[in-house]
Amino acid sequence: MTDRMPDGWGAGQWRLDATSEQGGWLLLPADVADVDIWVGDSLAQLRDGWAERWDASHDQPAADLLRAGLVARPEEAALAFQLWPAPAPLVGHAFVAFGTAPEGFVLDPAAGLVYEAERMGVGIQRPTTVDAGDVDLVGLDFLFIAGDVVVHASLQPTIPELFALLVGSFHDFVQTLALLGPDGEPVVASLPSGFSADERWPDTVPTS
Repeated sequence: MTDRMPDGWGAGQWRLDATSEQGGWLLLPADVADVDIWVGDSLAQLRDGWAERWDASHDQPAADLLRAGLVARPEEAALAFQLWPAPAPLVGHAFVAFGTAPEGFVLDPAAGLVYEAERMGVGIQRPTTVDAGDVDLVGLDFLFIAGDVVVHASLQPTIPELFALLVGSFHDFVQTLALLGPDGEPVVASLPSGFSADERWPDTVPTS
């Protein structure tokens, strides 16, 4: 995927829309004027959200994770999040990116399953694994193609136990995801080339 906008789309003429009904989703902004202020405000949100369940001893490691999240934010991401599933310094990362598909871009039918999202249309669900030595990290990608536009939503690879805590919330988030064009109308993805419409769509997402 590229960060080049489709023909006829100028800066500010597109909008990604999505929501998460579950708590613990913290937006990572692309530009932060004062990192210290942002970290302090975000840490206060975590404390308020978890209330009496939050342990003050977690403040410093949580602040370190917040700073690291800003540094690791993918450059291509239109939206990026840290996911905090527990009142502890335990965090996953997710992002959504979109752009014009590179020339010759093709999705491998052997690499994923046909998947239908309520607002984005038909795309594919593709698990990812990363060999981290002692453990295989697990992630999940959703890819949607609408004309020459590709939308990529990713739960980035993490330890299997944390993945299991986050994947349901991420799945729900993807179901709300929409890309709105310059006219304000949804851009809906269709069945990717090479995939069969008769393929059984999964009614669950992997949890390990």
